[in-house]
Amino acid sequence: MHFPLSPVVAAILAATVPAFPLMVLAAPAAPILIDDPEGNTSMEVFPGASINVNTGDAIRVNNQGNSIFVNGITVTAEADARGAHAQSGGSITITDSTIQTQAGPALSASQENSFVHADISLISSEATAVLATDAGRINLLGGTVSGSGGFEATIRASEGGVITARDLEIKSIDRNGVNSYGVRSQLGGRVELSNVILSSEDEMGTATGAHISVQDADFMMTDSHVKAGSVPGDAASLHVSGSAVATVQGSVIEGGVTASDGATLSIADTVVGGPHSVFIGVYLLGTTASTASLDNVTIGSEAVAVTDGVVVRANHVINAQDVDVHASRYGIRTANGSAQVQGGTLRAGQAGLYAFSEDDTAPSTIAAVGTHVLAEATNAVGASAAQRGAHVGLDGVTVDVSGTGGRALQATDGAHIDAVNSQLNGQSTNATGVRLLGNIGSGDTAVSLSNTQVIMTGQNANGVQSVRYEPQGANSLVLQDGSNLQTHDGVGFLVRGGDHDITVQNATVVARAGGDEASGILLRTQATPLAGIVPGQPYQTQRVTLNATDALMTGDVLTSDSGLVDIDLASGSEWTGAVRAGQGSVDSVKLDASSVWNVRGDSAVKSLTNAGVVQFVSPGAQSGFKTLTVSDYIGGGTLVMNTHLGDDTSLTDRLVVDGGGVTGTTGLRVLNAGGAGALTTQGIRLVQATNGATISGNAFYLDANSTGYRPSTISLGLNGYEYFLVQSGTGGVASDWYLTSTTPPEEGGATDPGGQTPPGSGVETPPGSGTETPPGSGIETPPGSGIETPPGSGTETPPGSGTETPPGSGIETPPGSGTETPPGSGTETPPGSGPETPPGSGAGTPGSAPGKLQNVSPENGAHIGNQVAATRMFVHRLADRTVAQTSAGQSAPASASRQVWARTEGARHTGMKLNEGQVSIDTDTAMLQMGADLVSTRLGQQGVLKAGVMAGAGEARTNATSQLIHPGTGMAMRADARGKVTGYSVGIYATAYADDATRLGAYADSWLQFGRYSNEISSELGSARYRSNTWTASVEAGYAFKPFAADSALGAMVVVPQAQLAYTRYDAQDAVLPSMTLKNSPASSVTSRVGVRAYPLGNDAATSPVRPYVEANWLHNSGSAKANVGASTFQATPMRDAAELRIGVAGNVRESWQVSGELFGQAGNGGQRGYGGMLNVGYRW
Repeated sequence: MHFPLSPVVAAILAATVPAFPLMVLAAPAAPILIDDPEGNTSMEVFPGASINVNTGDAIRVNNQGNSIFVNGITVTAEADARGAHAQSGGSITITDSTIQTQAGPALSASQENSFVHADISLISSEATAVLATDAGRINLLGGTVSGSGGFEATIRASEGGVITARDLEIKSIDRNGVNSYGVRSQLGGRVELSNVILSSEDEMGTATGAHISVQDADFMMTDSHVKAGSVPGDAASLHVSGSAVATVQGSVIEGGVTASDGATLSIADTVVGGPHSVFIGVYLLGTTASTASLDNVTIGSEAVAVTDGVVVRANHVINAQDVDVHASRYGIRTANGSAQVQGGTLRAGQAGLYAFSEDDTAPSTIAAVGTHVLAEATNAVGASAAQRGAHVGLDGVTVDVSGTGGRALQATDGAHIDAVNSQLNGQSTNATGVRLLGNIGSGDTAVSLSNTQVIMTGQNANGVQSVRYEPQGANSLVLQDGSNLQTHDGVGFLVRGGDHDITVQNATVVARAGGDEASGILLRTQATPLAGIVPGQPYQTQRVTLNATDALMTGDVLTSDSGLVDIDLASGSEWTGAVRAGQGSVDSVKLDASSVWNVRGDSAVKSLTNAGVVQFVSPGAQSGFKTLTVSDYIGGGTLVMNTHLGDDTSLTDRLVVDGGGVTGTTGLRVLNAGGAGALTTQGIRLVQATNGATISGNAFYLDANSTGYRPSTISLGLNGYEYFLVQSGTGGVASDWYLTSTTPPEEGGATDPGGQTPPGSGVETPPGSGTETPPGSGIETPPGSGIETPPGSGTETPPGSGTETPPGSGIETPPGSGTETPPGSGTETPPGSGPETPPGSGAGTPGSAPGKLQNVSPENGAHIGNQVAATRMFVHRLADRTVAQTSAGQSAPASASRQVWARTEGARHTGMKLNEGQVSIDTDTAMLQMGADLVSTRLGQQGVLKAGVMAGAGEARTNATSQLIHPGTGMAMRADARGKVTGYSVGIYATAYADDATRLGAYADSWLQFGRYSNEISSELGSARYRSNTWTASVEAGYAFKPFAADSALGAMVVVPQAQLAYTRYDAQDAVLPSMTLKNSPASSVTSRVGVRAYPLGNDAATSPVRPYVEANWLHNSGSAKANVGASTFQATPMRDAAELRIGVAGNVRESWQVSGELFGQAGNGGQRGYGGMLNVGYRW
C-alpha cells in the first residue's frame, strides 16, 4: 500500500535514502527538490500530482546522476518562481504535463550535463518559457510552448546552453505593444528546431509576426514555419548577428532574414516572405562582413512580393543558388557588397539584379550564372549596375523584358556590365536591350556582351541606348564572340550626347523597322533629351566610333541632329545599310581588304577609304538605284555598281565626288540590272565629280567579275554590245567616268567602219589623232598578225556599193588619206546587183542595231556562224551522190541497177561579216553522208527512176573575231568567240535519167532532208548549249549532151548545163550566256545554183576507166542570218552571190565500184571565200 508523503518528508528521504527510488503517487503541493550530492537519487511522479509555488523552483534536480520523471502533473509557479529546473548535471523528464509560470521560466537547465526533456507537454510563461544556460540542455518534443514579455523570447539558449525542439508549436505573446521573440539563441548558445511552428499574438489574441534572434550563437531550423501576423506589414523575422551561425532547411519564414556583423547564414529549400509585404527578404549588413548561402530559396510570391529580395551591403557576401524572387523593387541588390548567383528566377519591379556602389571604398559586384530574370513592370530593368566600382557579370543568364519601357541591362555613371553566353529578350513597347548612361561627373560606363543574344521584338524597342552628359570619357559597348543583336522595330544603337565607342567583333547586328529589315536603322545619333553641360539646352552628341571586326551588320546610319560618326570595317566585316545624314555627319567609313559595305540607299560620307568592297545593293521596288556622295575617296578595293546597261539614259548607281578628290585605284564591278544592251552616245555616267573635285585618269578600271567581263579587251559584252569604261566617255565631262558602247569619231567626223583599213594596221587609229599607238610601244598590231586587211583582199568597200560616204556630207574620206577604196579593185559590187548590206555599214534592216560605228560582241558572229553552218552542212548536188558512166561502151544491164553510196566532205568558209560592227566569221565543216537506192525501175527502153534514203553526220566549228576600238585610247583590240555545231540528217531522194547507160540527155533529181543539231557557243563570257533543226527540200535538173562532132578532138566531151533550187527552214532554241541571250531566230532561205559540168565520155570501158571533170556554178542565196540579242538584231549575209569552180576525177575501181574525188573553191561578194574537197564511193549492182 502507498502512503502519502509530505514534501518535507520526501525531500528528507531523497537525501538520506539515496539507494532507493521514491514513488509519489499523488504529489503534494510543495516543490520537489532532489539534491543528492552523490547523484544516486531518482524519483517518479505519476499523473494527478499538482505543484504550486510562488518562489524558488517547483521541481529542481541538482547534481549529475540525480533525476526525476514526471507524467501527467500540473505545475504552477507564480511571481519569479520557476517550474522545472535541472542544475549541475541533474536530469528532469516531463511527459504529458502542464507547466505554467509567471516571471520565471517554465523549463530551465543550467550548467554542464544538466538536462530537461519535455514530451507532449504544455509549457507556458509570461516571460521566457524555456531557458538553457551555462551548457545546460533542454529537449522539447511535441506539445506547445508559449512565452511573452518585451523583447523576451519564448525559448532562449545562451552561454553554451542548448535547446532542441521538435514537432511542437512555439508561441510568443506581445505585451504592452512590445514584440517578443519566439526563439533567441545568444552568447554561444544553440537552438535546434525541427517541424516547429512559431507564432505570435498580442494581448487581444490578434496574430502578430513571430521573431527569431541569433546573436553570437548557433541556430538550426528544419521543416519549420515562422508565421507572420494577421495585420499587413506585421511580418515574421530571423535576425542573425555577430559570430552567429544559422542554418535553415526546408522551412517557411513569413518575413525577412537579416545577417549582420560577421554572421554566417545558410538557407536551403525554404520560403522567405509571407502573406504580407516584406521590405527585404534576406538582408546582409553591418560593419563586419557576413556571409550567406541560399539554395533553392523562394523569396516573396506572385501574390505578395517583397520590396527587395536580397540586399547585400558593404563587404558582405552572399551565394544564391536556384533562388526565386518576387520583388516590387530589386531582386538581388548589392551596395558595395558581393553576390554570387547561380540559377533561379528573379522578378522585380525595378531591377532583378542591381549592383550599386555607394562609394569607392569597396566594389559592388554581382556575378550571376544561369539565372532567369523577368523585368515585367513598367520601366523595369533585368540587371543594373550604377556608379563607379559597380559591376555585374552574367554567364548563361536569360533576361525577359515584358514591361513597357523596360531594359534588359543598364549600366550608369561609370559602372560596368559583362555578359557572356546570355539571352536578352525584349517583347514590350519602348523596351531597350542595353542602356548605358553617363551623368555629369561620372566615369566611363561600359558594357561587354560575349556570345550573347539581344532579341528585341517589341514595338519601338531599341537594341542599345547610350546616353552621356559627361564631356570627359566615353560610354563603351562591346559585342563580341558570336553575339547577336536583333530588333524588330527599333534602332540597333541609339546614342545621345557625349562620346561613344561601339565595338562589334565576331558578332551580328540586324536592325528592323516594323519588321522590315530593309528600312531598319543600325545607328542613330541624337542630342540628349535633357540639359547637359549648358542648363536648359540638350547636350549634342559628339564623337561616335563604330569599330567592326569580323562582324555582320544590317541597318542604316542616321545622324539626326548632331554627332560625328566614324565607321571602321575590318577582318571580313560586312555592313548592309545606307548613311542618312542629318545635321550630324558620318566623317569617315574605312574598309580593309576583307570587308564589305552593301550600300542600300543614297548615302553621304565625308571620307571613304575602300580597300575592300563597297557594293550597291541591287535595285528593288523600294530602293531603286543609289548615289553615294563623298568628299574624299581613297581607293584600292572594289566598287560594285548596278547599271541598267542600255543607252545614255540608262539608270545606274553612281559615285559622286563632291569638292574633294580620288586617290588610289579602284575596280568598278558593273552588274547589269535588267538592261538589254544598246548603243551609247556619251555613255552611262558611273562616277561624277562636282564642285571642283579631281579624279585621276587611272582611278578606276573594270573589275573582272563584272557582268559580261571580257578579259582580252577589258570590256563588258552584253547582248551583242561591248561597253568600255572610259574617263570623259565619248564627248562627256572630262573628269567623269562613263560606260560607253560606241567608238570615238575620227578626225573630221564619224568614220564608217566599212571603209578600207590601211595595210598592216588592223584597226589602229589614224595618224595624228593623238590616240594612235606609237611604234615600238609593244602594243601595236604587227603586219602579218592575222588581223590586218591587205589591199585588194576583197574586204574594202567598193564604190557604188551603197555604203560609201556621199560627197559633201562632211564625213567622207578625203582622197589620198589611204583609206579610200580604189575603183577596180576587183571586189566592188556591181550596181543593182542585189539588196546586200556591206559589212560594217550599219544599214541593217528595221529593228537592227543602230547604224553607227560600233563595238559589237563576237558571240553574235558565233551564233550566226552556227546557223549558216547548220543550213548548208548537208546541202548537196546530184553529182555528190553518184558517179556518171566513164564510157559509152558500158552497156545498160537488163534490169535497172541499184547503188549504195557514201561521201565525205571538208570545207572552210571565210570572210562572212556582220552588217554591224567589225565581226568576221570563219567556219570549218566536215561531214559524212551515205545512202542507198531502194527503188530502181525502168523508164522506157533506156531511162531509169531511182529512189532511196540517206543519212549523214557532221560537225562545224566557227571562229568569230570582233575588231574593237577602245573609246578612250582609240587602241585596236580583238575579241573572239567560238561556235560548234554537231548534227545528223536523214532524208529521201529520187532521180530520173533519160539514158541510164550513158547518162546523156535529160535528168532530174529531188530530195527532202531533216537535220538535227547540237550547238555550242563559247567565249570569255562563258558558254551556252542549245539545239536547232533544219528542213531542206531541193530540186535539180540538167541535160547532158555532146556538143562537138564525134570525129573531132573534143568529140568525146560531154557538157551538162544544170540548175538547182533548194529551200531551207531553220529553227533553234535560245542560247543563254551569262551576260546575253541570243534568241531563237527562225529563218528561211532559198539558194539557187546555175552552172555547167563538162567531162569526156570514152567509147570503151576498158580504155576509159578514169575521167576528169570540171564544173562551174553561179550560186545565189536569198536569205540572211540573224542574231536577235536583247532589243537588237544583228545580221550577216552568207555569200549572196558567188562563183564556184569544181575540178575532179571519177572512175571505176572495179566493174561495180565507182570512186570520185574533187576540189572546189568559191568566191563571193563582200570578200567571202570557200574551199574544200570531197570523196565519193559508190557500189552498183
